[in-house]
Amino acid sequence: MSSALGTLCGQSYGAKQYHMLGVYLQRSWIVMFVASIFLLPLFIFTTPILKLLGQSDSMAYIGGEVGRWLISTLFAFIVSFTCQMYLQSQSKNMIITYLAAVTIVIHIFLSWLLTLKYKLGISGAMLSTVFAFWIPNIGQLIYCVKLLMDSNKPNYKASTVSKRKV
Repeated sequence: MSSALGTLCGQSYGAKQYHMLGVYLQRSWIVMFVASIFLLPLFIFTTPILKLLGQSDSMAYIGGEVGRWLISTLFAFIVSFTCQMYLQSQSKNMIITYLAAVTIVIHIFLSWLLTLKYKLGISGAMLSTVFAFWIPNIGQLIYCVKLLMDSNKPNYKASTVSKRKV
């Protein structure tokens, strides 16, 4: 879906149909959110699935713990992939690069702090990973919303889904 968004946004931007960029972004959020809801049982029931596939109890338990932590990253991917395609279609790649650079520094520090310093083990590593996924997403969301809402650029009008058919 995010690849399709890159194509649609790129075509709209090239055709100077800037108003469609926000529409496509919002529609992709809806479609990917619904698809993610259908994937949730895999993350919730990772432990029994792994046991059913013949994994040992200890490995299945650890896999289940990691699976539950990764639920929030499933939804982080929605924001990450769609905002990246939206921004890349407009050649706004540097914001993605800056956010990635800041995130890697924070992620390394949090990983050290939570796993080694506070000895939280897998939970600390997963908490650090969750933060590492959401930090650039929040920055990308703020930047995308700024583009959509900027009153100085009438071509980047925010398009609410409620006004249009999905």
